[in-house]
Amino acid sequence: MEALKTVLTLALHGMRDCFNGVLASIKFCSRTQNPQRVREVKKNGDELKTISSVLIQCGLFGFLVWLPIYLFRNVLMKCVYDYFCSYLSEDDLESIAFLPPVLSGIFFCFWSFPLFIINRFLNLSWDQQVADITSEKAGIKKKDDIGIADSWSDQVASIGVQVLYMIQCIVVQNLPISSIVRNILSTFLLSLLYSLYAFEYKWCSKGWNLQRRLHFIESKWPYFVGFGLPLAVATAYVESYSLMDSTCLFSVLFPFCVVGSTITFDSKLRSFNSSLRVFKLVACINDFIYNRVCRWLLRSH
Repeated sequence: MEALKTVLTLALHGMRDCFNGVLASIKFCSRTQNPQRVREVKKNGDELKTISSVLIQCGLFGFLVWLPIYLFRNVLMKCVYDYFCSYLSEDDLESIAFLPPVLSGIFFCFWSFPLFIINRFLNLSWDQQVADITSEKAGIKKKDDIGIADSWSDQVASIGVQVLYMIQCIVVQNLPISSIVRNILSTFLLSLLYSLYAFEYKWCSKGWNLQRRLHFIESKWPYFVGFGLPLAVATAYVESYSLMDSTCLFSVLFPFCVVGSTITFDSKLRSFNSSLRVFKLVACINDFIYNRVCRWLLRSH
């Protein structure tokens, strides 16, 4: 009973810290409305940079993901539907009812998912800037002796683990079990994944490698389930309407989670250590693929 109480307490603290990221961002924005505060910010541009980074990231991510979705649904799909309606009867239209979900799946595979992967590379500097500036304001020291090659190698390995873990979540979502159990398991797994996304920038600034990051999140899993739960629930709710909408929502809300992960840390988290190896399988598969690719590259040269 005491263990369950500890798990629930840490999960609630994680949720609190996630919402603190949103509140902190709003607080930064409200401070700039004060003329005196604006003059102070101009003297020390850190807060202004934080605000700009968050707003630019939210706006650009939302626009890049939402605009193609809007055009796909309201232009392309409408044109396809009108085209078939003009040539086919009602009975024939029923026979091609599978076409809209197939087109949506193709659009997701060839646009939304690749865009997500590309954004993970292109916006590493943006999210890292948000984390660095927020860390500086919170008095958190950054480790400076991280090599560029090591950093990029670690990020490539991290993205590989995240993609494989996402596939694992999709497999769980399609298991032939009770829908309630399936939804609980998938939300649980996604919460940990979203926490890994958010905390990576803070941990990379401290010089933690991928293995240490995964071990830490697995050993403190109740807190990170709670931290990622709001975003997982929000995207899951939107996903019931469209998987593409959930991708757009994630892109908009994620920078606030980065702020929350950077400025908060619960001291009670240090005393909890009960590992749940949810990343073990995908980490092993990723290492296998990574080693095979490296061997192939060495042989080719």
